[in-house]
Amino acid sequence: ILPVPSRTYIINLTRRSERRDMMERLRKMLGVEWEYFPATESANPIVGQIISGVNTPVSLPFEWPVDDGRAPVVPFEDGKGIAPYDDKMDPLLCSTGAFDLTPYSFNPTEQCTLTPGRIACYHSHYSAIQHAASAAVPHVALFLEDDIDVESDIQERLASVWEYLPEDWDMLFLGHCWSDETHHGVLGPPSPEATTHLRPSNAPLCTHAYALSPKGLERITRDLAHPSLAYSRPIDTVFRFLIQNGRLNSFSITPSIVVQRKDDMSDV
Repeated sequence: ILPVPSRTYIINLTRRSERRDMMERLRKMLGVEWEYFPATESANPIVGQIISGVNTPVSLPFEWPVDDGRAPVVPFEDGKGIAPYDDKMDPLLCSTGAFDLTPYSFNPTEQCTLTPGRIACYHSHYSAIQHAASAAVPHVALFLEDDIDVESDIQERLASVWEYLPEDWDMLFLGHCWSDETHHGVLGPPSPEATTHLRPSNAPLCTHAYALSPKGLERITRDLAHPSLAYSRPIDTVFRFLIQNGRLNSFSITPSIVVQRKDDMSDV
């Protein structure tokens, strides 16, 4: 799909065979190859273990991990051999920043709770990113969720803006939601005929379509597993947090060239 050597990963729950069938039809239409990566079920015992681990104190003040490429990455387990957990436990509150604490009396909105589904989503994306980052040959990685649809000329649209992507890019959003990604100016010379644009990311949310450079893979793998940040909030708000704190050099394509279908209920 991308106009450079890359690998594409589809994050898919194994039991959702109907979504895989739809993605196969899409793959054949586009004439591309991709790899299916097994997503984590919300009932997986690893989710209960994560909830128990996150629900313990962490040291303050918050500090970013060492960004020297040598920080060890702790592999996440797949849940095998772990006892089942009580999936009726209350959801956790998400963090709202790096250096502040959420008061115990805080009355959270539904979007500010860490449900088992959101933790499973975090684990799914982190595991897929870690899988790509551990490949023998560094590569650009594209991550897609299994409920997407794309513009039929997506490859041509990507090729039209790719040359304006800086060499030091970390992340690229092909699709996004709940954010004004037209906030920043267009990169590249203005063209009245252009219908697809590349811009610095503003505050993108949703994780249905994003790419990571080899450097971005390395950095985000380390940051997502950092004890003070891991599972502190839903995965898409972690991405936004890293972007807004200058940890990721991120860009967004506008308008979105990959969207989520609305004909099925979310698994999160």
